[in-house]
Amino acid sequence: MVHRTLALLISLLAFAGLAVAAPGTDSPEAIVGVWQSDSGKSRIEIQPCPDGESFCGRIVWTRSGNPAYLGAPVLEGLQYRNGKWVKGAIHDPRNGSTYRARAVLISPDRLRVKGCLLVFCDSRIWTRHPVDGLAATPTISQDETS
Repeated sequence: MVHRTLALLISLLAFAGLAVAAPGTDSPEAIVGVWQSDSGKSRIEIQPCPDGESFCGRIVWTRSGNPAYLGAPVLEGLQYRNGKWVKGAIHDPRNGSTYRARAVLISPDRLRVKGCLLVFCDSRIWTRHPVDGLAATPTISQDETS
């Protein structure tokens, strides 16, 4: 009886682990694409960094009205490890601050991006933008409502 209960518990834990793992995270390139910030005010293109071993992101669309933000680096040096992208940096172009960064896909089209300063962290959920063609033509939205 104890063995059967233990086997059932192990099976349930294994199934639960599979259920929470995001599909597609077995590939470092799963993060590549255009992502819309949680506020909807910018879109960030994530591509391999020039070093070929980590991933970087830059702003390719903004509703801010500030053309200086276009092309601004937002993510640098994210390294893929065990289904997560870690040991990177995230930049806030509004104030020039830089924080430690990590990211994890919570589904194929949702990316949790976490920035930390010392022990204080904040995370945001970015959504994959369906039109990756935006990356080729950085733009400022004509809608200046925000």
